[in-house]
Amino acid sequence: FFQTQAVYDPKVLEKFLERTRHLKARILVGIVFLKSAQMAKFMNEKVAGVSVPRELIQEIDQAKDKESGAIEIASRLIKEFRPMCQGVHIMPIGWNRLLPALLDKTGI
Repeated sequence: FFQTQAVYDPKVLEKFLERTRHLKARILVGIVFLKSAQMAKFMNEKVAGVSVPRELIQEIDQAKDKESGAIEIASRLIKEFRPMCQGVHIMPIGWNRLLPALLDKTGI
């Protein structure tokens, strides 16, 4: 199997899947909670291969409750990615206590 870095854009995942389809490998997509716009910008600038779309940066920046915003974004991404891959690797980066809420919201 392959495990990706954090993915925030379905088009990026689709492109990766197209390029690796011939390998017939199972894919685990990485999901990292976005804690802040600053974190998202840091990931864009410093983490090779990670691209957080501007819309998501704005969404987490405008969220009144960053934890709820992170759950909302991660849930939406997981729901979108699940049909395309065989699993997700959720990386809460210190927000482990939010995992039950995320799993409930995604129906996992």
